[in-house]
Amino acid sequence: MFRGGRGRVNALRGSHRYGGDAHFGAMIERIRVGAHNQTDIDAINRTWTRYWEEERLRMPQLRALRTSVEAYNTERLHQLPGPTSISDAGDEVFTPQQDKKVDALARLGRSAPTQLCVKVGSPIIATRRLKPSVPTGTVGVVMQVSAKGIVCHFKGERVVPVRAVWDVHDTDGVVTGRRSQLPFILAWAVTIHRAQGSEMDCVCIDFSLDRTWACDGLVYAALSRVRSSTCLCVRGLTMAHMKTSAVCLQFWLSLLQ
Repeated sequence: MFRGGRGRVNALRGSHRYGGDAHFGAMIERIRVGAHNQTDIDAINRTWTRYWEEERLRMPQLRALRTSVEAYNTERLHQLPGPTSISDAGDEVFTPQQDKKVDALARLGRSAPTQLCVKVGSPIIATRRLKPSVPTGTVGVVMQVSAKGIVCHFKGERVVPVRAVWDVHDTDGVVTGRRSQLPFILAWAVTIHRAQGSEMDCVCIDFSLDRTWACDGLVYAALSRVRSSTCLCVRGLTMAHMKTSAVCLQFWLSLLQ
């Protein structure tokens, strides 16, 4: 919160998200500050056996790597019947320098897909606010595809998405590239980074599928997307996956003091 020239920091000591499951909330807090133990890891891994394989397939999958997400989403899309709707991105590059062109296109690819393919029944997640009641990160489903466009449902609301625009800048703040694309992506699987800020009804995470969990706090970000441990389906989590940023933890403790 910013007041005056210097601003002010307010530290929230807890989260309302886990109000219905205090035990899970305490576990998540231990993971966040690096105070977790093997008992916590074992309890999280036991959530896998609560569900059948058919139930897991209906859950959003969280992955560490974008390549893993794209491969899984493509596989699930091919399994759906019916025609495919294809939306190609529209790109503009505003720099004559070859190295900046390459950088701009690479970063535009991380902002929105070059080609977005969906079918009726595809689960999707909004990458931009589609309307006041459908913010970024809301999960929906494609209900209709036609030459006139795509119709989606988000939280029971009918939405006809229109193209959004993403800009990328160089180190001087100059716009070097621009991409227009429909503001959603497939959501059978999403990366942990993409899921940040979202609250999901349930998630399935197989930590053994991706070998790279390099970022500090990535496990915490993944597990904290749900309100209760009953909404988790996890296996393969080990102590080696758990990483806490010493710099962030020092900052947090200084606020509490």
